[in-house]
Amino acid sequence: MPGVVLAHRIPPELFKLYVERRYADVDPAMRMLRRTTEPFKWLDVPYDPQRERRGAQVMALVADFGLSQGFFVPTPSAAGPCGNVWMAGPTPELTARNKPALHIMALYAFDRGASARRPLTGSAGWSDHARARSVGVDRLREIRLGNREILGIGKRTVDEHVQTAVRKLGAANKTQAVVFAIRDGLIQI
Repeated sequence: MPGVVLAHRIPPELFKLYVERRYADVDPAMRMLRRTTEPFKWLDVPYDPQRERRGAQVMALVADFGLSQGFFVPTPSAAGPCGNVWMAGPTPELTARNKPALHIMALYAFDRGASARRPLTGSAGWSDHARARSVGVDRLREIRLGNREILGIGKRTVDEHVQTAVRKLGAANKTQAVVFAIRDGLIQI
């Protein structure tokens, strides 16, 4: 199934070559995106340039455009891989502190772009009111790492509440559930 580009600021010549040469079929980063839900640096993608000559061409092309310091954020869905957000530049600041923030911002941005292509009732087709009531947002607000002991509940109970929220929000993981909850106004930041 061909991918859909929701938005990009990739240099036009790079984008044209990437599409015309069908590099998405051989790009080592695309392969990695199908295998993980965790963000990763483009330079950390494993591949063998001797055995994957076209993959090496992709890597060289992107480097030629000064974008080899890329950071990929997979955007999973409950049904599996869905898309990704790619940020790149000659010298991005990818510190341990800002990677989680970039992760959440990328998931949120992707969801906003994708939501323009689907009905506004949310990922599971529920109304916002029904989803908020079903997820038990007030209870989830209480269950923060620091408040677990105050509430007298165990880690397993917290994990069960979190997994219920993930499932009911139609998310693939906890991070995406937080993004969906922020999007829907269930969590205020």
